[in-house]
Amino acid sequence: MDYTASDNSYKLQKEAFVSHNDGDTVLDINKVCWTAVSTYQLWQAVQSRSRTSGADSSRTAVIEYIILVLPLVLALTVFAHAPVYFNAFLYMLIGLVRTLRRRQPSSVRQQQKTKQENQHVPLVNPFHKSLVTVWRAHMMLMTVICILAVDFPAFPRSFGKTESWGTSLMDLGVGSFVFSLGLTTAPSLLKRIGTHQNPPSILSALGKTWIILLLGFIRLAMVKGTEYPEHVTEYGVHWNFFFTLSLLPIFGGIAERWSRKISFKYMALIVTAAHQLLLVATPLQQYTLNDRRPNLLAQNKEGLVSFAGYLAIYLLGYDTGLYVLPPDPYYIHRRDKHDIHEKPNLGKLLNVLFSYSVIWWGMFGVIHLVLPAQFQVSRRLANTSYVLWVAAFNVSFLCLYLAVDLFGFAGNSLTKTRGPALFDALNRNSLAVFLVANLLTGLVNVSMKTMYASDTTAVLVLLMYTGILVTFAWQSRHLRLKI
Repeated sequence: MDYTASDNSYKLQKEAFVSHNDGDTVLDINKVCWTAVSTYQLWQAVQSRSRTSGADSSRTAVIEYIILVLPLVLALTVFAHAPVYFNAFLYMLIGLVRTLRRRQPSSVRQQQKTKQENQHVPLVNPFHKSLVTVWRAHMMLMTVICILAVDFPAFPRSFGKTESWGTSLMDLGVGSFVFSLGLTTAPSLLKRIGTHQNPPSILSALGKTWIILLLGFIRLAMVKGTEYPEHVTEYGVHWNFFFTLSLLPIFGGIAERWSRKISFKYMALIVTAAHQLLLVATPLQQYTLNDRRPNLLAQNKEGLVSFAGYLAIYLLGYDTGLYVLPPDPYYIHRRDKHDIHEKPNLGKLLNVLFSYSVIWWGMFGVIHLVLPAQFQVSRRLANTSYVLWVAAFNVSFLCLYLAVDLFGFAGNSLTKTRGPALFDALNRNSLAVFLVANLLTGLVNVSMKTMYASDTTAVLVLLMYTGILVTFAWQSRHLRLKI
């Protein structure tokens, strides 16, 4: 059904249902997100006992959906208030799998073929690492699950986007999406090293992002045309996340022109520090958080004011990608950059990621514990503490995934070069998957009154929804959808 005037009361109730959230603690958010790590460890344990390791078949997709996606749906709904016990259960499953006898390939020829695949995978794409595959896919999965789950009572209200201040799972998801966009842009700079090619022009960058900008206008028209329940304080009356995403690569291209003189992380810190100074030293922060919207600029003040913070997150993601993606984490700082196909130095990368996670968490901790309330985390403002929190979380989890690869349960060299096939499929056309997720979310919301759904109904709908998304990603994995 479509929303009409008779549904106006439900629309208002729904808007109130997703509003006025104070969030959750950082520790509780980390506990829930740990499910992503434990399911990856479970996948590794299963892979080490399977003779069909790395098989590209529908059976592989179904098994990986059960191991990697189903637990995330449960962790964000019915087990959301017991993440420690739920993860303990997953580790019990890992222990059970470990007791099973390891299955060897059915023939020496198959074993040799698998060994050759493992040796050559890094050479196909020198900027590929399984930890990035897993991290990006988990970030995408949790984001698309949350954007629909938030409409159901089964999804804890504390996980939804905060109103003005605080930390929540969905606040983290928005920033992580931007961080991921920055990290995956890094290969464009790495490939130009030594070629004397100039960074892309503004027109060139605009030519690559116009489709995202168009999606923003399409979403705007759909939301206003159907009177879809919306949370105005997220980005404003007309602004939405697609508009922010479309502008980031343009400003990233401008920043790249300065990257030989100043690193991306220092540019990010300068941007967020200047943004924070404007917020607290001028009326900008009060202007953004008040309810007055007398003109078009004020109607979209959240999207416009928060853009500087998202740009800082994008640049920190870009900087992280320059360490994570090359074989050697200091590749961009080296003079002898000729051998891009060298063996990855994962031990050195682990040290780098751990060091930066300590730095970002340390800076976040100082702000969180020492400075007054006006400096605390605000996703609505995308202020400095929010920027540092997003960077600290994502670098930490990249570090954890790498540690699992190096010291995890699998004991299988395959996991050091290749991630789950389903995750690779999700990453190949991630923006298309995100678009389909948004369309399905709208379809579900105009088809049923999600606010009154039982927990069982919510879980079933979310499983069908994620099943459709995974099927779409799997069936289109050999395509490059230009979105």
